[in-house]
Amino acid sequence: MILMMGSFLIFIISYLRERRKLINGFFFNVFLIFFFFEIIGILVQFEQHSIFSLMLLFIAVLLLFVLLFGVFGLIFFLFWNSRVVRKKESVSLANLLTFILASGLSVWWIFVIVVPSNALPKPIELILGIIPIITFYFLCGFFNYLSAAFVYQFPKPKYNQDFLVVLGSGLIDGDRVSPLLASRIDKAIEFYKKQVSATEKKAKLIFSGGQGSDEKISEGLAMANYARSKGISEDQFWIEDQSKTTYENMLFSKKLLSAAGMQDSQGLFFTNNYHVFRASLFAKAAGLCAQGVGAKTAFYFLPNALIREYIAIVMLRKKRHLFIVGLLAVAIIARIVLYYISKN
Repeated sequence: MILMMGSFLIFIISYLRERRKLINGFFFNVFLIFFFFEIIGILVQFEQHSIFSLMLLFIAVLLLFVLLFGVFGLIFFLFWNSRVVRKKESVSLANLLTFILASGLSVWWIFVIVVPSNALPKPIELILGIIPIITFYFLCGFFNYLSAAFVYQFPKPKYNQDFLVVLGSGLIDGDRVSPLLASRIDKAIEFYKKQVSATEKKAKLIFSGGQGSDEKISEGLAMANYARSKGISEDQFWIEDQSKTTYENMLFSKKLLSAAGMQDSQGLFFTNNYHVFRASLFAKAAGLCAQGVGAKTAFYFLPNALIREYIAIVMLRKKRHLFIVGLLAVAIIARIVLYYISKN
């Protein structure tokens, strides 16, 4: 109980100090682990009661099932999801991430589990043996990211915002907003109207997005056109049409606000739920005083999107991760060298 409450307190303190930190996901996961063991301890304490015995048995069977068949289930789900994404979306590297991951897990399963260890040369066996360690390292990081992104979106924003930034994304036929982008705009307009209704305060809408090489107009202008069709008038929004990245969305939106004398204002930015946490890191880096609101995303799109977001998060701290993977590589090379020395 002490460990559980202590870990929860650490998480709360860290979260209240700054929501936009990956370490919050780690602290939250530590709390969940201690909470899980606390529940197990309670069930064991009352095991003599039939209902608690059944619950304990159910947890044991569930854990056993996950250990035995979890990899199979994950591979099957990833292949299924990649098939759905290929049907509903364009074929691109970003949309093939679940397929690539499923293929990699399948190859790993064949070489590590199916193929007998004595059937492989010793160096290959040692190299393959390090893969689960690297996988576990990045898997822990992925779960920390998921938890940080999940708890980040808990607080409901207050109706006291000065501005609302909508982040752009690719256009259809070069001039029309996609359903994904429309969901962001709709979410911002919905909040705008609710704030006006609740407090009569009108926030300034900022549609932020430059023009891609395959686009006829800027994303900012396309979003503005869409907003007009939803009843938003010219005096209610600004267009930021120079940004090419999420960081530039935040930075150039801040410049617009500063030019209008709103440098000390606070607001929100709107994107899709899978993207909101990483976008919040860029808002922090750009010095934009804004928290994120996530619009809903179709379930089939989420696995690819979350994997892509995690890869982007890893790349933000690539030196740290390369250092750790490098240490593991040095360790396996040392094991191979020692193996050949011992043979001779």
